[in-house]
Amino acid sequence: LKVGLSHAIPFQDKYFDLVVASHSIYYVGGENVFANISEAKRVLKAGGKLIFSFLAPRSYLLEGCEQIDQWHIRV
Repeated sequence: LKVGLSHAIPFQDKYFDLVVASHSIYYVGGENVFANISEAKRVLKAGGKLIFSFLAPRSYLLEGCEQIDQWHIRV
């Protein structure tokens, strides 16, 4: 187990096949959200999955993202 911050994940690049943020990403607020998403993508292997879950289906965090269907977006 390693402890770190969501904007400075303590793992090397392309380390994980899957990154999940469950009901947490919106707590960092503002522009920090995008820094956290970039950091999650940094530690994700090519072809890996990045999953974020939100309480509300409509969120400012989703602006500019591709809507795939009612429940899924592509970042």
